[in-house]
Amino acid sequence: MGEPRLTMGRYKAVLMDLDQTLVDSRESILIAFEATFAEELGRELRRDELQETLGYPLRAQMAVLAGEDQADNLVAAYQRHLALLDHTIRVFPGWEATLAELRRRQYRLAVVTSKSRLFALRHLALHDLERRVDTVVTSDDTETHKPAPEPLLLAARRLGLPPAHCLVVGDSPWDMLAGLAAGMTVALAEWGEFDPEALARQGVSPHFRLRRPQEVLPLCPKLE
Repeated sequence: MGEPRLTMGRYKAVLMDLDQTLVDSRESILIAFEATFAEELGRELRRDELQETLGYPLRAQMAVLAGEDQADNLVAAYQRHLALLDHTIRVFPGWEATLAELRRRQYRLAVVTSKSRLFALRHLALHDLERRVDTVVTSDDTETHKPAPEPLLLAARRLGLPPAHCLVVGDSPWDMLAGLAAGMTVALAEWGEFDPEALARQGVSPHFRLRRPQEVLPLCPKLE
């Protein structure tokens, strides 16, 4: 972990991103995107193209990759393909025990994702994770999305906590920027393998860097 700039133990909630933070969905996303672009546009989608849009809501991704006029058709096709790929989605090792311990320590827990509510809840339910969190904020719940702070601020309001009492864990620059804009502490999930150069380009400096989910626990001692 990097050197913290804030005091450990001030938090009462952990707000987690979903894709590439809580669950490993890289294979499902890649397969669904590649199949969609081959089927609908007859072209190959380069991985570096896709990488540049990761972390944005799906329709915004499609608009960037293929234009506004194609976005809605591509979203529908992508969702059809993604629905067939549940078997490829895994919880990152260490999270289940970490969530159980955070619960024991009396922390509130939230998932804040740019995924649609339909697929966010579906992918949480695959591994019985939805019952482990207090609230789920999706792209359907706010007008603006990460890197804007609104999704994280909504999660804090639902939990009944001020932003300063929330620790954000995410793998992308958008998670970090959103958390900083919300006045929260941010911890980079390095297991998500997001391009580190993307962080540098955005000038992002997380308060903490985590190599595995269990490293959340030293930041969150038992609440009194």
